[in-house]
Amino acid sequence: MQSEKHPKMSSNLEFNIVKKGFDWLSIQKIESVKELASTVSAHAIWGLPNPYITQLIRKKEGDSWNSSIRDTARACSALSAEGIILRAPEKWLLSRKKEGSWNEDVYDTAYSLGTLADMEVSDREGCNWLYENYGPAWEQVGTTSLIISALKKTGQSDRKQGF
Repeated sequence: MQSEKHPKMSSNLEFNIVKKGFDWLSIQKIESVKELASTVSAHAIWGLPNPYITQLIRKKEGDSWNSSIRDTARACSALSAEGIILRAPEKWLLSRKKEGSWNEDVYDTAYSLGTLADMEVSDREGCNWLYENYGPAWEQVGTTSLIISALKKTGQSDRKQGF
């Protein structure tokens, strides 16, 4: 919350926190795809030089990261924030979709849909799977937030299906 009396002070506080955060990240041994993808994304969002891009790309094994839908999705989204779109992992993700979803799993499907949208690929069938399967089992804060974020990225959020 920005102070009305001291907007400059709030801005300076935000800058100090962000600077400390990036300074801390720079001395960490970041190795997992999930952590690298988050770090690449943070640098991209703040428009900072990104020394982690190469490290993330080098973690790719064949056309994916760890043969994992989620790791591949995370890596591709992070790289796309830097303007890097790798078509082989995109095809790999699409090849893992069966009957409208990825592993009949809400997380794999939502991550994949959001990532594909980041890569400018639309997948209405996957969105339909989320609409058709949404119910009480998925009504958790993180899960619902992931779903609605993926649907917004895909441009399918305007559909009138009970969301």
